[in-house]
Amino acid sequence: MILKPTKENIRLITEKLLNGDVIIFPTDTVFGIGCIATNTKAIEKTYKLKGREKTKSLLLNVANITTIKKFAKNKKLYN
Repeated sequence: MILKPTKENIRLITEKLLNGDVIIFPTDTVFGIGCIATNTKAIEKTYKLKGREKTKSLLLNVANITTIKKFAKNKKLYN
């Protein structure tokens, strides 16, 4: 399902992410696969969707330097 960026759809997507679901979204050049990076079940789903070996890392996008520092200091943030 393709959703327009309305307030209701953003709420729905947020709810899905918080429940451990994975989303697919367009970027300038490709489609991205996203989930909450501290949710191990969502990360597992992402690896499965991508058909990616677990020895290979995934990309982590963060909002600010504070978040980067949080992840860099704590390698085991998963729930």
